[in-house]
Amino acid sequence: MLQFSIVGDQTDPAGWPDHFDRVRLLDFLSGYREVTRLSQRKLYSLVDLMIETMIAEAVLPVAATGFFGQHSGLSFLDMIVRKTKWLRRHRRELTEAMLT
Repeated sequence: MLQFSIVGDQTDPAGWPDHFDRVRLLDFLSGYREVTRLSQRKLYSLVDLMIETMIAEAVLPVAATGFFGQHSGLSFLDMIVRKTKWLRRHRRELTEAMLT
């Protein structure tokens, strides 16, 4: 869900919007649920897992090299902070949409 719904429409992550593509997020989840049953408990944890994944995937490369791919580590981590805050602010509405 994370990889398919993250919005990064510019070269520099500093210009990426905070939001995620909700349609893609929910469409991916819908397709996944066609082949794998998810309990309500697991559905409630998905937003937190997205946050955890973004942080885990970004921190190690930046700590090791100062960069994430060709991106400045600082600007990439700033983008991660903005997107995790957006997910936290929209956790309830995203989770409710996932439960339907």
